[in-house]
Amino acid sequence: TALLLLRPIYNALNSTLNQIIEKYTYILEEKFNLELKIGSISPNILTRLKISDIQIVDSVTKEKILSVDSVVVKYKLKGLLSKSKTTEEKDFSFIQEFLTSITVNNTEVNWDFVDNSSVLDKIVAFVQEQKEAKSVDIKDSSELEKDSDIDFVIPCKIVLKNTVFHVSQNENV
Repeated sequence: TALLLLRPIYNALNSTLNQIIEKYTYILEEKFNLELKIGSISPNILTRLKISDIQIVDSVTKEKILSVDSVVVKYKLKGLLSKSKTTEEKDFSFIQEFLTSITVNNTEVNWDFVDNSSVLDKIVAFVQEQKEAKSVDIKDSSELEKDSDIDFVIPCKIVLKNTVFHVSQNENV
């Protein structure tokens, strides 16, 4: 009977995960010409979520830029369930309440500054848009830090295991 009670939570978690994946897949494609491919998602309702066989591919060149064997996200279910219903969609501050760690296993990054130049241009343009949007939101320009960047808070411990970078800037390398 305990499993029957967890089924609605499991279904809600899967539905939310699928919405998040669809949202970020769309953003990656539209903003950066990148395709996100995920092999499988295995949620353990009480403690963790495992995402396997993740790939990010340049839509233009069809070259694999990033591949990850698996990502394991550990969390406290109580923190997730206690998330306020009034929290705005863009407010992710509640994440710090329930995430305990993220482990990224066997990552390979293949970046060519020539082949992936269009992706890099789109990333730079996006970051610039974010900086401009941030400066518009602040009424007093004295509040801006010199050379300010996008604010980013890491909500928990992140562990990278077996990470390899291949970086080149020649077409023949």
